[in-house]
Amino acid sequence: MTWTRKKALKDVSILTISQYTVQFITALRGFLFAKYLGPEGFGVWASIYLFYTYGQYCHFGVFNGAAILVPEKIGAGKEEEANKLLSSAITWMNVFGLLFFIFIAIYISFNKSPFISTYWLPILIVSFAVPIYQNYIFSIYRLQFQHNFKKSGIYQALFAISDVTISFILLLQFGIAGAFIGMLISLSIITLFIVKNGYKGLFIYFDKFYFKTVLKYGFQLLIISFTFVFLTTADKYSLASFFSKSDMGYYSIALSIAMLPYTISLALQGVITQRMLEEYGKTNDINSIKLFLDESILAIALITPIFFILINTFAEPLISLFLPKYTSSTTLIYKLSIGIYFLSISNFCYTFLIVIKKNIHIIASNFFLIILAIFSNYMISKHQLGFTLVVIVTIATYLLYFSLLYFFSYKNYYNTQKNFFTILKIIFISSVIIIAFLPKYFISNIFLQIFLSLFLNLVWSIFVIYYLKKKTL
Repeated sequence: MTWTRKKALKDVSILTISQYTVQFITALRGFLFAKYLGPEGFGVWASIYLFYTYGQYCHFGVFNGAAILVPEKIGAGKEEEANKLLSSAITWMNVFGLLFFIFIAIYISFNKSPFISTYWLPILIVSFAVPIYQNYIFSIYRLQFQHNFKKSGIYQALFAISDVTISFILLLQFGIAGAFIGMLISLSIITLFIVKNGYKGLFIYFDKFYFKTVLKYGFQLLIISFTFVFLTTADKYSLASFFSKSDMGYYSIALSIAMLPYTISLALQGVITQRMLEEYGKTNDINSIKLFLDESILAIALITPIFFILINTFAEPLISLFLPKYTSSTTLIYKLSIGIYFLSISNFCYTFLIVIKKNIHIIASNFFLIILAIFSNYMISKHQLGFTLVVIVTIATYLLYFSLLYFFSYKNYYNTQKNFFTILKIIFISSVIIIAFLPKYFISNIFLQIFLSLFLNLVWSIFVIYYLKKKTL
């Protein structure tokens, strides 16, 4: 399909609307769970949810391999080969998903720790949800391969709505276990509807050649994806391991709110990844995909501060109104938004490096930063410096992550000096977010705080619109 800015804008708009719907509902779920469970209970829920988060990568990379190789085959006009890769991928995803559930069931049986002994049922439930999720996410991606972003967005929104509704009702009846039962029920219902699209034209396929093809490339991508997830949850892992469950609860609610503008980056990344892969499959030339990299970084660097400022402006009054127990989370939101801003931009360097198969740069960066982050957080805990310093570590980690991936991406085009000054420019842009929440520390009148933040946001929005039009984005 021909790339045009109009088509890209339409696809990104559809994905952004659907994902913001999902994010809003996810945030609503977080608010409801946090309000009902309290900081400690919410921390327990978040800790159990990590089994689900990490379990999604039990497919050993066959899904990741298909997600990258299939669009390249489609771009090269090899539809039959693409279907064989997809068939092999979903066959093995189901096998590995069931093996993951069996492994966790055995692990629970032999583990006698107080946490596992107390919460074995929700852990077992969330582990059984993993193979079902494998089929759900495979079908979502299958729709996106076909450029059917609208239908994929609708299914994601329906899952989010059913999840928050059923999970909260069962949470009120059965506690934390009920919340995960609700998630399993809603996930199963939506998956039953979507797999008819996801499996269309596919078949059970144990062919050795295609399995080795998706596994060989996909295992590298699995390492990248898993280490990326671990990198972006190193803060939560550290809090769960080194700090109290209450600290985990405060941090989790702050992070869930601060992450909302990140959706814009994910939506654009979903479209850009597809376009980059198809174009690179046709040309095998890195110069043919530089446009996608340049315009994506420019758009996200300028547009997302508008949304970060809005979130930071209204976070405190809304939390004070609806979640008064979590008012101490507001200062965490302001700081986390800076780190997430850099993470949002890094998505496109991440995509670019994967498309041109420079996976080793991402893997090396991820491992280095994971070790650095966890060691730093451990030292913070050991010396009892307070869990708010974990936020500073997170900001530094995401800034370093963005800087490393930017250098690795643009060294193909520019010298080190030019890349360094471009990174400094982007850091300078992030200061807009900082300036917007500074009045909260110097002005006691909340209405004046809101007015000044919104006025700055209006000025910035006008500048962004003018600048992007000038650049004909």
